Amino acid sequence: MNPLRLKENRMFDPLRENPAIDPFFRMYIRLAVLFRRANAKNRVLPDFLVVGAPKSGTTSLFHYLAQHPQILPSIYKEVHFFNNHYEKSVLWYRAHFPLRSQLADNCITGEASPAYLSNPIVPERIRQVCPRSKLIMILRNPTDRAISHYFHIKKQKPDCNLSIEDCLAREDAELLPLGRNKYLPKGAWFFSLKYRGLYAKQLQRYLALFPREQMHIIISERMFDDPAKEVKKVLAFLGVEDAFLPQDLKPRNVSRFRKDVSPEIYDKLDKYFAPHNAKLAELLGEELPW
Repeated sequence: MNPLRLKENRMFDPLRENPAIDPFFRMYIRLAVLFRRANAKNRVLPDFLVVGAPKSGTTSLFHYLAQHPQILPSIYKEVHFFNNHYEKSVLWYRAHFPLRSQLADNCITGEASPAYLSNPIVPERIRQVCPRSKLIMILRNPTDRAISHYFHIKKQKPDCNLSIEDCLAREDAELLPLGRNKYLPKGAWFFSLKYRGLYAKQLQRYLALFPREQMHIIISERMFDDPAKEVKKVLAFLGVEDAFLPQDLKPRNVSRFRKDVSPEIYDKLDKYFAPHNAKLAELLGEELPW
C-alpha cells in the first residue's frame, strides 16, 4: 500500500458512482467537501478524466486504476463538476482531490464522470479549467450500451413502468431533435438511450479542442476480453508504472438483460447506429468489433 494514501483519502469509497442516489452518502460527501474547502487552494486538479461513455465500463476501469499505488482517486467516482456543478467554482472541484503534498513520487489523481462525453458544453469547460488533463474514453457497442442504459434506469427507478420501446419512442419525439443543437435538458438521462451512443460526433467535439495524443480511446469489449492488456495501455498513457497489475480485474456493474429484449429492438438499434458506427471507424482509423 502506498504510504501517501492517507486516511483522508481512504475514508471514502471512490467507486460510489453517484451520491445523489444515497441520501446518507450524499450528506456525508457534502460535509466532507465543505470541510475540505478550507484547504482547497492546496489541492490539485485532476491529471486525468474518464469522460465516458455511460454503461461502457467506466466503473470497472476506475476500480482498476484506483488499485495502482501511484493513483490517488477523487473522493468518489463521479464528481460531475463540468456538467452539473460548474457554478460551484473550481475550489469546490478541488475539494474532491488530494493535497499537493500527497502527490509526491509521480502520483496522480483523477475522476470518472461518464456524462462528460455526450454533453456538448463540457469539452470547452474542461479546456478552461484542466487544459492539460488526459482524457480517457471507453466506447461500447452502442446497441448494447443503450439497452444496458435502459435496465440501469429500471434499477435506479423501480417505479418506472416505461418499456424500452416507450423510452426509444419518447427519445425520438422529444430529445434527439433538441439534442442536435444544445445539451439535453435535466432529467434527459432517463430517455437518452441512443443520444449517448453517437460517439463520432462526441469525439469530434473533443478533437476540436484537444490534441489527439491527449486522449486515450478504449473499446469496451476489448477491455473486458483482456483487462490486463488494456489497463497496461492506460497506465502507460497516464505515465505511471505500467508493470503494475491490479489484483482485482473483475468487471463491475455487470447486468444480464439479453433475454428480456426482443430481437426486433436489437435490429432496430443496430440499423440506427450503423451509419454513426461507420463514421466512428473512419475517425479512429480502425475496424470496430460491432
